[in-house]
Amino acid sequence: MRSNIFIKKNLEVLLLVIESLDPYSLDELATIADHIKILELFVFKTDTLRHYKYLNNVNYFQSMLIILKGISKVLNAQHIKRNVITILRELSTKHNTNFEYSQLTYNYIKRFQNNYRRSISPYITGSQQYEDPIHIEVISIIHLFTIYKLYSKPGMHWLLLHLESE
Repeated sequence: MRSNIFIKKNLEVLLLVIESLDPYSLDELATIADHIKILELFVFKTDTLRHYKYLNNVNYFQSMLIILKGISKVLNAQHIKRNVITILRELSTKHNTNFEYSQLTYNYIKRFQNNYRRSISPYITGSQQYEDPIHIEVISIIHLFTIYKLYSKPGMHWLLLHLESE
């Protein structure tokens, strides 16, 4: 159960989705949250809110909010919004049919699979499901929907609840 939560609720996977949508977006995030140390950013990327031992630490929570605000600014770029909506619309209308993805959706899924295998896959042991391309695609869609939820009014609140829930 815990490894499943790791994959679905981890900020690192959310950042992989952002990077898969726009390869240069993480550079923009680094400039927005430039006063956060690189080590802190690494800790945030590899740990969920509820697993971090210093959860009650005000500085940790403040830094997490700064990073999430930066993520929100990056995701509010018009081209990223348009891509998220287009990809989700295509996936929802052509679900369970034998079709070929549009170039945009195909590129997003391939980039995510490559980023996932490069960044996360080497650290996960035990279950072969994490190597299955279909499972990796499902993870990418779950997190793409998470990004879509950020566009609503309570989006940031929803993201905090999502990252910290079981």
